[in-house]
Amino acid sequence: MDPETPTDRRAGARPASDPLAGFPHAEPGGELAFRDPLTGLLNRRALNLLFAERWRPLLAAHGEITLLLFDLDLFKQINDAYGHLAGDQVLRRVAELMRETFRAEDLLVRYGGDEFVAVLPGAGAEAAPPLVTRLREALAAESLPEPLRARARQLPLGSSVGIASAPADGLGGEEVLAIADRRLYAEKRQRRRPRRRRAWLLAALLATVGAAAWVTAQREVRPLAIPVAPAPVATLEPARAAEIAALQAQVARLTEELAAARLAHPANQEPSAREGELERTIAALQEELERLSEPPAPAPVPPPSPPVRATPAAAPPPAPAPVPVVRPAPAPRAEAPRVTAPVLLSVPRPEYPPLARRLRRSANVELLVEIDADGRVTAVRQEGPPVGLGFDERARQAALRARYQPATRDGEPVPGMARLTVSFHLGEGEGP
Repeated sequence: MDPETPTDRRAGARPASDPLAGFPHAEPGGELAFRDPLTGLLNRRALNLLFAERWRPLLAAHGEITLLLFDLDLFKQINDAYGHLAGDQVLRRVAELMRETFRAEDLLVRYGGDEFVAVLPGAGAEAAPPLVTRLREALAAESLPEPLRARARQLPLGSSVGIASAPADGLGGEEVLAIADRRLYAEKRQRRRPRRRRAWLLAALLATVGAAAWVTAQREVRPLAIPVAPAPVATLEPARAAEIAALQAQVARLTEELAAARLAHPANQEPSAREGELERTIAALQEELERLSEPPAPAPVPPPSPPVRATPAAAPPPAPAPVPVVRPAPAPRAEAPRVTAPVLLSVPRPEYPPLARRLRRSANVELLVEIDADGRVTAVRQEGPPVGLGFDERARQAALRARYQPATRDGEPVPGMARLTVSFHLGEGEGP
């Protein structure tokens, strides 16, 4: 296959010798049940049918098949910044670029969300990189439709790709797809390492010089004006010093999140509800830090005793009575606030991803959830690298429906955070 000369995808029907000639779901104008209504590409149902009925004859006829699985980077930011209608425009444009890039005999599938699959009969793994490069260049050049192109530099559209081939990586279609999925997420982790290092440096910068100076130097946006509390001095009690250190770490983390949210927020839009909530939480923590960081009042110094002078008398005069020293009682020390962590009350059983069930895969997904004062989960972030095979999204959906007893401070409910592990395991006798 020559990757530089893709065949026109508007060509006619397949020859009778092609194993896909009688596969109506892969033909132009095929059954609507096997077409994605937004992009016009094949849908996941058609791909599953291909794996079940035509994969082995297709492999026997062509000798090798290469499968490409890729998803769009920063697609969620486009939806959040411009709305889902703009995201739909981007998905339709990506489908057009795929038709222009690949051959007419290649099967193009919208796998779900912003994930796409390309099945290349008769092509080896060496033919895929030039096609991937061409598609990425096309995405970078004209991926955002009007009126989004004016902000293309702020939200560049790219993709992460996983490539696998049969029979080199496996014989079955689902097996090849699973290997491509693992390679896609390996590429995502590799590309995110510099970003994680920058995030670590950002946290260190925020902890030393404050968020306001850093954000103002990076971009002219609303200053945060949130100073970082001073480190606990050696004269503080160990318990108070430990509490101050924990609050400082929480302020640094929330300040980093607020700075990142403001950098990604369009300058011509009002602050989001999440930004306002972060600002209020940080301000409350700063007040608590200032109270805890105040040094104890020094004890009053007693007045000096009057000097005793000797007189030239024959007999020494009696010694003056000692002057009583009145020492005020020490001021009562303010008690540290009583803080309790959120307590998990219930979490629905997550749905098992179909592909993982067929492959009989198990996984544990580590999540960090934010809980409001009513015990509802308002945000979910994943800790560690993605697991893949649909586990991450199913775990996130289950976490959003979890219920907690909220955290408390001096008996009053307050927002808090907790870690949640969602486990997926198939029991004995369970199968696809």
